Amino acid sequence: MFMRAPDSGLKAVVSVSGAVLDAAVRFAEEIVAKLERGSLTEDDALRLAVEMERRFVKVHVHNVLSSRNERLAALLAGLRGQDEIHLDRLRECLRRLRSERKQHASPA
Repeated sequence: MFMRAPDSGLKAVVSVSGAVLDAAVRFAEEIVAKLERGSLTEDDALRLAVEMERRFVKVHVHNVLSSRNERLAALLAGLRGQDEIHLDRLRECLRRLRSERKQHASPA
């Protein structure tokens, strides 16, 4: 969405809380470290994806609340909305995976 926005609309400075952004980046770095140590199960990968998306939703929410430019705030709100859709899809994938595992684990 940012790539489609006109440059003039992005000149407003958005205040991002250092703590919010730092926490999200640290979590992303932890995921990379886990991947470097070995492979993740499907369940682990989905749980990490859900948590990472949840943390970055917080960054977008903070940006929306901090923006002084209405057009930029609307753009960021759209990003947050897309994050929420993505988060819901990841959670649904995780539920399905767990449900499938339970079905296969149950005696027939």
